[in-house]
Amino acid sequence: MPLLSTVSTLAHHARTIVLFTEADLKTSYLPILCFSLALAPVHSVSCALRAACWLWIHLLQFSVANQVHAVHEDTINKAYRPLPAKRITVQNAAILRWALVPICFGFSLLHSAEALYASATFVALTFIYNELHVASGFWVFRNILNGMGFAAFEWGTTLMAGADGQHLNSAAQFAIFSSAAIITTTIQVQDFRDVVGDALVGRATFPLVSERWARMSVVATVIPWSLALSKAQELDGSVAALFVFLGAFVGLRFLMYRSARSDETSYVIYNIWLSCAHVLAATGTSPTSSS
Repeated sequence: MPLLSTVSTLAHHARTIVLFTEADLKTSYLPILCFSLALAPVHSVSCALRAACWLWIHLLQFSVANQVHAVHEDTINKAYRPLPAKRITVQNAAILRWALVPICFGFSLLHSAEALYASATFVALTFIYNELHVASGFWVFRNILNGMGFAAFEWGTTLMAGADGQHLNSAAQFAIFSSAAIITTTIQVQDFRDVVGDALVGRATFPLVSERWARMSVVATVIPWSLALSKAQELDGSVAALFVFLGAFVGLRFLMYRSARSDETSYVIYNIWLSCAHVLAATGTSPTSSS
């Protein structure tokens, strides 16, 4: 049955592609997409779909690049991913990784030169993070690259979502800068759940350098950000209290519950808080004049 065999093969490859990004859909893709759609704002369904596609293609490019260099770690932490699951070879994944670069550039250029700049910036940051091994280096540089990567994601996705894809106004720039600052100072929370694999590959994440200070840093950053965003947005008292409570809950949970399962749950709750923080940053009262 050649037709059934072809369909089965295509379905297998499609599932492999999806698995590269599956773990990041809830933690990166949806928060960034919601942030950009709120920030643009969206003028049509086609703009929203274009933004969603741009973001996913660039996330796929990053995920493949990252996983090509983390097979041993993923075998321990995320065995379902395509490489440890033997759904694709390292050589073919590397080919896919570089084939995605001109696809990202071409898709961006179809929209605007500014979108191409965002794409090129993100591809360059991906290369620095993975091929230059910043991902396995000192945690401070890793956090900074994460923040810059999120900013590039949001830059391109916001351009794609808006009617005017030529530039971002000062309000959008301010919101993206705020988002990048939040990510840079809190992204270490994702490393608590992966300490076993990170230790085996010699990755110097904050939880491995000092678990005590890493857990305290969550309290010291998430709660102040919650207070600052609540004040900046002039939230109603009850809404502000709820958001600050959520931030405090995230910080105290990381501080008090330290098993791998607890850290996984805490990370999910952190992403709920982060999504709320993104929405607040995107709908802020920052300057609105065009740049």
